[in-house]
Amino acid sequence: MQQLLPWLRLQFIPGLGRVGLMRLIEHIKAPENAIDNADRGWSLAGLRNGLRRAIPAATDGKIRKACELLNKMKGRLLTIWDTDYPQRLRQIDDPPALLYCCGELPTEPAVAIVGSGKTFQANSDVDLSEPAGRVLAALDLTPRHSDELTLESGLTAMELSVILLHLELQGHAEKLPGGRYVRDRRVL
Repeated sequence: MQQLLPWLRLQFIPGLGRVGLMRLIEHIKAPENAIDNADRGWSLAGLRNGLRRAIPAATDGKIRKACELLNKMKGRLLTIWDTDYPQRLRQIDDPPALLYCCGELPTEPAVAIVGSGKTFQANSDVDLSEPAGRVLAALDLTPRHSDELTLESGLTAMELSVILLHLELQGHAEKLPGGRYVRDRRVL
């Protein structure tokens, strides 16, 4: 969890974004150093002063909750600078700086098709009292935008993203264009 905290602290800075995070790490190298040297290094990376004042504390409730959720899901964080980051993903025009993963990444070429896979029985492995269950309960065949789901579930955008990815991987939810989601039709 110690390795995860600095990355989450940087990711939770409002307005930093992917490009800012990549610039910062390219100049300062390690997320811990980026936090510790915020006064000097951030201006060298071309970032505005207000961003460094917005670094959340390691004890911030959102960060702790995100760590707990990722640990509970047996997830992990991969950064674009990690050697096991997917090489083909690294080569796209706008690769994500951070990936939250559950399970193992394929070592051979692979294709992912949203909504594919085997059929699951409705709610067979989702506890409706848990956050994932609340999100699943809010989904139906009418597309719901992720902002709407964030407000309704009381989760942060990052927490919701991790849960929606988990539900997609389990075959319970399907991502649509424009940040919208529906319950997978096969599990109704």
